[in-house]
Amino acid sequence: MAPSRRSRPNGLARTAMLNARPQTHARKPPSLTSYQSHRHNSTAFGDDQVSTHGSDQSSHAPFPQSSLFHMPSGPDAFHPIRAMAERVGDEVEAYAAEVDNWRRRNLGIEDMADFRTHTTIFAKELQRAAKESLAKLRKRSSIKPQNFTKTFRNRLNEVGSETPMRADTSHDDDIFETGEENIKKWTEEASTWDLFCGLLSIQYPSANDMGMEQARRVYTDMIGAHSAYVPEADIWSSFVLQNDSAREKSIVLRWLQNAAGGEMDVETLSDHVEEMNNKRKPWANCWLHTREKLKDRKRMTGVEHVLPETVSPPIRNASGTANLTTQMDPDAPMRQNAVLEKNDAYGDHVVWLVTFEMIRRGVSVATVRQWFKERQAEWLGASIGRANAQNALTVVRGLGTGSLFRRTAYATARYSATDEYERAVYGLLSGDIDTVEPVCRTWDDLLYTHYNAILVAQFENHLRHYYPDRAVDLSAFEYFDALQLYPNSESANKKVIQRLKTHQSTSAQAKLPMKRIQAAIIEDNFVSLMVELGAAVAQQSNGEHGKKSKLVPPTEIQADESVLVVCRDINALRTVVHMYLMLRLVAQYDPSQQDLMDNVIISYMDVLRLAGRYEALPLYAAHLRPDRAEMVLGSLLMDIVDPEEQRRMIVVMEQNGINPHGVCSEIAKAAVEESRLVPGTRPPINVFQILEPRDDEESWPGASIRSGLVRAPHTAEEENMIRSVEWFVHLPGQWTSTFEACTLTMVAFLLDGRINGAIEMVNRLNCKSLSVKKTTEIIGYAMDVMEDPEPNDEHPIRIRLTANLDRADSNGGIVIAKRQAIIKIMKRQAKLYYQLTQLVYAVKALHESSVAEREGRETPLNMRDIVHRYNGFIAKSFPILQACMEPLFHDFLVVEPKDPFAKFVAQIRNAYIPEIILAYNSAIYVAGYSLDKDCLLAALELPRLIVKKTLKQQTPQETLKRLDVIKKLWAAKRKQQTAVVTREEAELLERKYQDNTLQQAFVDTQRTGELVEALAKTSRLLLQLNQDEDEADEKAGRKRKRRSGGHEKRPRGWKGETTDIWDVGRTS
Repeated sequence: MAPSRRSRPNGLARTAMLNARPQTHARKPPSLTSYQSHRHNSTAFGDDQVSTHGSDQSSHAPFPQSSLFHMPSGPDAFHPIRAMAERVGDEVEAYAAEVDNWRRRNLGIEDMADFRTHTTIFAKELQRAAKESLAKLRKRSSIKPQNFTKTFRNRLNEVGSETPMRADTSHDDDIFETGEENIKKWTEEASTWDLFCGLLSIQYPSANDMGMEQARRVYTDMIGAHSAYVPEADIWSSFVLQNDSAREKSIVLRWLQNAAGGEMDVETLSDHVEEMNNKRKPWANCWLHTREKLKDRKRMTGVEHVLPETVSPPIRNASGTANLTTQMDPDAPMRQNAVLEKNDAYGDHVVWLVTFEMIRRGVSVATVRQWFKERQAEWLGASIGRANAQNALTVVRGLGTGSLFRRTAYATARYSATDEYERAVYGLLSGDIDTVEPVCRTWDDLLYTHYNAILVAQFENHLRHYYPDRAVDLSAFEYFDALQLYPNSESANKKVIQRLKTHQSTSAQAKLPMKRIQAAIIEDNFVSLMVELGAAVAQQSNGEHGKKSKLVPPTEIQADESVLVVCRDINALRTVVHMYLMLRLVAQYDPSQQDLMDNVIISYMDVLRLAGRYEALPLYAAHLRPDRAEMVLGSLLMDIVDPEEQRRMIVVMEQNGINPHGVCSEIAKAAVEESRLVPGTRPPINVFQILEPRDDEESWPGASIRSGLVRAPHTAEEENMIRSVEWFVHLPGQWTSTFEACTLTMVAFLLDGRINGAIEMVNRLNCKSLSVKKTTEIIGYAMDVMEDPEPNDEHPIRIRLTANLDRADSNGGIVIAKRQAIIKIMKRQAKLYYQLTQLVYAVKALHESSVAEREGRETPLNMRDIVHRYNGFIAKSFPILQACMEPLFHDFLVVEPKDPFAKFVAQIRNAYIPEIILAYNSAIYVAGYSLDKDCLLAALELPRLIVKKTLKQQTPQETLKRLDVIKKLWAAKRKQQTAVVTREEAELLERKYQDNTLQQAFVDTQRTGELVEALAKTSRLLLQLNQDEDEADEKAGRKRKRRSGGHEKRPRGWKGETTDIWDVGRTS
């Protein structure tokens, strides 16, 4: 009894497989119908809600680019990946639903036998789904499955041709006559699933499945006891049971017969041949044209009996190229080395061609003989042997259980037959190869020929071994033994497939996508195909146009990139991916190559993304390593912008055991990397230019806010970065992660001077709206932690937290904490983003102030007219500017040195703060001149605010330590002892002041002198306005009296309160 050729995966591979299975939540995943994509129109949000969409953005970005392969841009640009994505249909949902069902069936299963059982069910369901898709496609199409293929038509037309026609080796080979390639592709896909399901249990048997072993024992016992009386049908069955290789070959041959036959039965085949011959029956002419020539010779010579084999002069055919046969028995042409008339030869050719096609399609010998009988050609039916037993693939009746017939058929094929299809018919019946190969036009034909020969030879060997009492001496007969060509049954499959790759008629077809997959299945080398595909994807993704892929890292394994044809055919790619999902659980492979093979899954996910089938992506990502699944989804889901769709996708990820927080982090990271604005990877701006120099010192203090400070709209890459952060809005909890992502994006914008993107982000993701939404999920009610007063609530709450308030982490414990303590932590974590938004608000307010000023100056009027006619513009904008500037003067952008953003915050501070304060001074100058001189008083406060220092706040831990030191000192004083204080304790007692970031920004940028000069000019304007006011009062005759005595008030100039001092050194 032959042992099973497959064993269970080794321990290392099985461990890797089990570890790769996704960790899932306790909730039961719903069916795929809950994942379906429903596009929603964007809705407006109020001020306290989070707007996660742009006003001019659609659900998905148009014409997305492949994440793996370079694609030309534009809607009309052709690329095979884009073309393949456009062919993706509703079958994606059907396949994805089966993947989901299979994954749910495997939840909690550890036994490998159960995995195999569910895998077999999964394979059958996908086989059914492929056939249903094919049936629906045929139903919608006008195509008839009985139509001839190109190969069959070529065979009918070959008679009389000097060069045999070869099958079309393009991708459209064997396409139906109507030219519907889609039906042909689906036919191949359904056929490939038939092959896979047929060989799955043989190539990867279950160790716990004893059904086959029991059947083998029963047949072995029966044969040993009654070998002389075993029915012929049971002989074939026992042969298949005893030999795994024979069982595999018989399954492949049955598959090839079904693939060739389809729905075309014998009668349909005959009818179509007659239709192609103008309703004539080519097998019914009985050599009519040749017989007429022989009758003419008899009439001319007066001969009434059969003509002799040699006549003089010889009878020539109609074309005069050869001698006609002089007799009408079937062997005459061969015996006389003569020919028939062309029409008669064509009739013979069609008869043998149809016979070959019937045998090739698995039509039983009894049916073939009946077909000949109905066409008055019983002698041909008798010549192909007695009817074979049911399910037998060769004749098993007659002397030696068909052995004598096979040798007779071999002799006929080699020495008697004249037509090539006649030789091929007897070659198939005898198990020969050389006489059949000349008529093989397709990959399937040649594979059938070799497997048929191997199976017949194995059957002959089986008869000699198990039925010696039935054997007869046939040593005198010549016979071809295919086991001499393929002695090792284990390597026979690989040798046959290699033959198909190099044979002249099939080498081109062997490179087609489905043929590559079928070859890998047959030679049991699917893992090698996946490794080669994964390596080719890696090479293409990292080498084409200098592009480097983050999803698919480069590999040192060299692969033939021609194998990428599989990844560029949606039917082939879909097939190979779903087969791999199953085989990775039961096949033996090197765990270190799993990432390489997973590249093919990512390639399929990329096509689904291009086709807009986002809801299926988490289903396939769940089969990747968890960290890689997060990274891949982070790159592929960036196109989703609709808030409802983002929320639904987060739910789908959770249901498939994928951490949504990790995916959202990868989305934000990918967006920043794609924009090439990663902080620290490119030099930041030295200064964000807000001011432009002005010569008119009466209107400005030497500089004014430049026009076009903020230009709309923001760029596409800025939009992508904002979208990536909007994903965090939909995560429950995740306070820290949300504000870290927002901070990172805002820092990237500001370091590169992208104020338009920063303003758009503040409009859509302001700190207040984020806080209101997240606090509801974390502490139970909505509040703005940065501006609302802290609640006087000492009541402890029960909440799921991690160290950083990320509630969605299922590993976080349940803790009891006071709301005040939680809010303080949240406030500290949101502070940096809040202050960066205040910086953006200040820049925006400066821009609006500049716009108001310019609108007031549009009419060529003097400044006094502007005050009266256009003061509304400045009066409206200046209070807003003051309110936006106020937060900048109170502990602004103060971070700990160990903070990861500390370096970037210092760069932002130096680039923006000096320019903002100088621009603020310019706005004060304009407001004071245009509205009221009291506006200039704000400039007098600037020096104090800039140099002001505040006490450094201590952390709660430092405060407790400081109290302990104070208690220690008081205890020593009561005891009249000297307290010993360490240096660390002494530092805790010191009143430390924080570094003044505003002053330091001017020092670092060496702009202190510029600040002093600007403030001096503003102060001069204030004195000038006061002096002008006094002079106006004197001219009007209004005298001010002193409060005591009513004496006349002296002009301000008597105490030096005059602007004349600024004129020192000037010439009159």
